[in-house]
This record gives sequence, C-alpha cells and structure tokens, in this order.
Amino acid sequence: MLISTKGRYSLRVMVDLAEHRADGYIPLKTIADRQEISEKYLESIIKLLVRAKLLEGLRGKGGGYRLTKAPDQYSVGSILRLTEESLAPVSCLEPGAAACPRMAACRTLPLWRGLDRLIGDYLDNVTVADLMQRDAEGDDYVI
Repeated sequence: MLISTKGRYSLRVMVDLAEHRADGYIPLKTIADRQEISEKYLESIIKLLVRAKLLEGLRGKGGGYRLTKAPDQYSVGSILRLTEESLAPVSCLEPGAAACPRMAACRTLPLWRGLDRLIGDYLDNVTVADLMQRDAEGDDYVI
C-alpha cells in the first residue's frame, strides 16, 4: 500500500479547512497557496470531496469551500478510501478482487488479513481533529 499525492493532499485540505472553519467559505486559491498545491490539481481533489459530501462549495463573491461536519466526524480511513483505489496490503484483499486459487492453502493470508485489519482500524480511529493537534517536536528529550 502506498498513499498517493491525491490521498495525502486531500488530508491536508481537510485539515486546512478545519483549522480555518471560523473563516467560513475558503477560496480554492487560498487553500492552494497555503498548502502549496497547484490549483488545477487541487480542483480535482476538491470535486471528489464535494461529490462525497465531505465539503460544500459556494460560488461567487465570498464563495469557496468548507467542511460539512465537525473535524472529529471525519476519519482518515474514510477520506483515504475515497481517494485511493485500495488500502489493502496485497492484491488478493483489494475490494472486488478475484478469488485467489491458492487462498485455501496460503500460509501468509492470515498475516495479510491481520495487517489489513490493523491498517483499517488505525486509520478509522484517527480523525481530522486529531490531525489538527500539534505535537511539540523535540519536547520528549530526556537526559
């Protein structure tokens, strides 16, 4: 599993909009500038997020995008499943994959199923609100 730029950028957009919720609708250009993402690429990501009703848009003066729910209502897992083709660690566990002829005798399948479950559980239990928390790097140094 490798998370694409689309997945990573969608998380950055969601955090950006969460951190600036009080500002109302945020123009695409403002988000693109703050996140250093091209407007054209960001447009395709925003369309996907709007279609899934994670964001809502408003056209015209004072328009832009904003979250449809509170930041703690968005799991990282749900966002990544929307943007990525699959989060499965191996192809036989991808949604819609054909049954592997070796599945019954596969000694490693339980390992991959367990890893898939761990990844899903972890990502489903991290929210956009969690990503907004800033840990002070370097504050854990002990002498």
